Amino acid sequence: MTPRETTLSFSSRLFTRKSCLLFCFILFACFLFEHAAFPLSSLDQLICEEYYVSHPEQLTNALEAAYQEVLEKGIKNYTAYSSLLIKKCYAALHNNHYAAAIIFSVYAEKFSPDLPAAIKAHAYAQWSQNKLRINRLISGYGLGFLKQLTYIESIATSAASFIFSLVGAFFITFVFFSVFILIKYTGNAHHDLSHLLPALFPQTIRRGWSLVLFLLPLFFHVSIFWLLCYWMLLLFAYQHKREQIITVCFFVFLACIPRLLHTGSVFLLAPHIKLVKALWKANYEKWDGKEIEYLKGYTEVHPEDFEAHFSLGLIYKKEMDYQRAEFYYLKALAINPAHYSAHVNLGNLYYLTKRLDQAIDEYKKAISLAPSRSPAYLNLSRTYLQKFMFAEGETAFMEARKHDRSLVEHFLATYAEHPNRLVIDEPLSKAIILNKAFSAPYEHQVLAHQLWDSIFSGVPLIFGWTIAIVFISCAILLLKNNRFQNARRCVSCGKTFCKKCQRITAQGSFCRQCLTIIDNRDGLDPSLRDNQLLEIKNHLKRQQMLTRLFELLFPGAAFLQKGYFFSGILLIFGFALFSLISVLSIMGQVPLWESMEPSLLKFNYFAFAVIAVLGFIFIRFGMKFNSAPVSRRGETPAITTIGRPKVC
Repeated sequence: MTPRETTLSFSSRLFTRKSCLLFCFILFACFLFEHAAFPLSSLDQLICEEYYVSHPEQLTNALEAAYQEVLEKGIKNYTAYSSLLIKKCYAALHNNHYAAAIIFSVYAEKFSPDLPAAIKAHAYAQWSQNKLRINRLISGYGLGFLKQLTYIESIATSAASFIFSLVGAFFITFVFFSVFILIKYTGNAHHDLSHLLPALFPQTIRRGWSLVLFLLPLFFHVSIFWLLCYWMLLLFAYQHKREQIITVCFFVFLACIPRLLHTGSVFLLAPHIKLVKALWKANYEKWDGKEIEYLKGYTEVHPEDFEAHFSLGLIYKKEMDYQRAEFYYLKALAINPAHYSAHVNLGNLYYLTKRLDQAIDEYKKAISLAPSRSPAYLNLSRTYLQKFMFAEGETAFMEARKHDRSLVEHFLATYAEHPNRLVIDEPLSKAIILNKAFSAPYEHQVLAHQLWDSIFSGVPLIFGWTIAIVFISCAILLLKNNRFQNARRCVSCGKTFCKKCQRITAQGSFCRQCLTIIDNRDGLDPSLRDNQLLEIKNHLKRQQMLTRLFELLFPGAAFLQKGYFFSGILLIFGFALFSLISVLSIMGQVPLWESMEPSLLKFNYFAFAVIAVLGFIFIRFGMKFNSAPVSRRGETPAITTIGRPKVC
């Protein structure tokens, strides 16, 4: 190879290397440019532990710049940023970097003011810095709890947990009450059913006849719940008045269960329904191209849907595509001309495109629809200032401040010369977005049917309220016709009798043998008297054992055995309700920002406190009622060994 060829070869290689270096430099510059426009990458570098410990001022400045960019994009809640900052906040607290934790929590709340975990993180950081600030922790967690009632994931999970816990508590309470009624009155019903057969039939056939009649619903392959309902109706005539009232209340609640399961299924699936998710992100969080494409396709299939058109107009306005935004707002107003938020947002478009007279007209229309709402007044004042109508602008501003002072102060604090920060855009209300879940496809209906079949199989969900109405009607008929109640149980020895077996006197709650002990205590054969007193003693022991068994099974169940029906039902229902709420809150899917909290704070203190109070009441009154008589008002008390009724 000649020297010239070597030189040329070297030059070409050198040129190639320079080109590669230049190309890599351009790519690296583009990479830096792209990530400088997207603050999350720069935040990853700034919130490293080695950096924010030594440079808190730079951290604050970087977070403030990112926050200003989020405001300029018109994003109300940026959950991705807030989740990252909450995670870093708890990590900083773990390493005792309290100043950095406070900064992270403050900006987590700024990025997502509606996120409950951001408010809780800020309160926890303040309390961790100074343990004497327990008021900050309590107020912060209280405010976070209130925010949970307005955040879609929290409210959907809480509502679904409460509804399903309500149905579960009803089922548990109904089981205990029906078992109590079954134990108490099965002997009476068997006695009356035995008299329906001729006396020539043996006792085995009589018992078989009663057993077949009691287990008749099982031949139709129904669940145990419908069997318990059948038993309650079969024994309804033997129940006392208070027990009958409770039974009818159970049947009334049963008629509401299909609707409750449907509503709970909707709440459970609401955050995952595409339409609800797209509307929520468009109005309250950060959206992307998926939401835009979905809403466009949805409006093509459902051209009369106001919420979808409105949300598309809001998205395009924040993206500063005013022509498309005006198109969708006008279509939304064509569907619903009397919508306050649509007039306000259309007026904002006219304001930004310098059509001030049209903007004033839209704001005035919005004010005529809702005179007590502040955004239209505030935007109107901004429009008047652009037209140098200072007196009118000041009047409109004072009206806005009068109706919502906090909104005006927040607007002034975040105001800047940017199209998304010059005026206030009105989103759809959260209730309207959540209500769209009830008009969603059939997913929630499938879940409701599955939940119904798991407990109430044998009867379709659509006929659930019908069968409940049938039970209520039958109960009312039995109340009017009481001729089915013949057998009674002696409150002293527990023996079942009726007027066909023996003569019933005015003291109809005692059998003939017990009355003989009362009337002829001295003239009665001592052996018969001792046998009868032994039966009475054994009956009282059985009642005490049954009461203790109910005490061990569930709080409040022993109150039913003692005769305190309403107190027992309320205790069983309350304990079951809050126990199920606690279990479902632990077993439920935990959002990302909830999983970042310290494990101690995820404990359900409210449910635990209620359970503790109910348990204390149960133990306290249970100790008092252990020595109380078994009978209640309307029943004759048991015979004492003296031979006379004991007066309560």
